[in-house]
Amino acid sequence: MAEAKESSQAEETSTPEPEEESEATAIAEAMNKAQDETKNVVDLPRVRKIAEADFQPTEQVQGMYTAYPPIGTMPEDVQNPIFWAHVAPKMKAMTEIRVMPKDGTWYGIYLCLYADQHQATVKELQLFPIDVQSDTDAEKYFVKWISPPLKWGVIRKADGERIKDGFDTKKQAVIWMSGHIKAHG
Repeated sequence: MAEAKESSQAEETSTPEPEEESEATAIAEAMNKAQDETKNVVDLPRVRKIAEADFQPTEQVQGMYTAYPPIGTMPEDVQNPIFWAHVAPKMKAMTEIRVMPKDGTWYGIYLCLYADQHQATVKELQLFPIDVQSDTDAEKYFVKWISPPLKWGVIRKADGERIKDGFDTKKQAVIWMSGHIKAHG
């Protein structure tokens, strides 16, 4: 009889009752559902947000300068770190520099990526060639840089005579030359 009792107890422990089985199934389903929901959340792309401390007025973090390099300076010259040797201590990363050589042949916008006491590395953001040649150049006159004191001038092609000088920019000289040609032929 003791054996029969033991075997009936073993049967009771080995076979779960229907209520326990449905409860265990419900818990397992709930856990699977929670894992599926977690997977869906993880699979969504994350959008980065900028910290408030990293969002500041430009004037507080970025300097702006304008440079007027000598006549004949090319955009390639400006990108040489040594070009900025004398002014590099004033510059810091994120400084924006607008450059127009004294001959007015081009205009560029540059961003300083790195600067120390001896040099600065800049990246060209935009470059605008300024073409101020006129169709009238091919006729009787042409515009030429003469010298620092005389600046830009209008020269007659026939004899090389300087008609007028002292223009700060090539564009001013071309405009004057166009008016002169209209008035005097």
